[in-house]
Amino acid sequence: MNPESSNYNVDATHDDGSCCKCEHMVEEIVDCAGIAGGEAYYDNCEQCVGGTTGFDPCQQDCAGNWGGDTVLDECGICGGDGCAEASDDHSVKSKTSTTPNEELGNEEPNIGD
Repeated sequence: MNPESSNYNVDATHDDGSCCKCEHMVEEIVDCAGIAGGEAYYDNCEQCVGGTTGFDPCQQDCAGNWGGDTVLDECGICGGDGCAEASDDHSVKSKTSTTPNEELGNEEPNIGD
């Protein structure tokens, strides 16, 4: 008796010769592209990719959405509108930040006077 066979019966009391390893009966795995033994798979966007499909898996955007198109702007802000504002004369004017004292309307301390 062969415990690795597909029809092995632990309760069998005698070997009738029907027990085999039956390698020819192993079910062949088919990928999502229909290729036996292929390497295609479903990505996080539920598209069949890889293997013989010619498609790459979808990517996650900066907002965490698979297949999304949100990108980092030049300041590194996800979905931001950029670091610079265009002025009327079409030159680029950078956004400036203020110090906490300026936001409160206080003058900057003059160190060294």
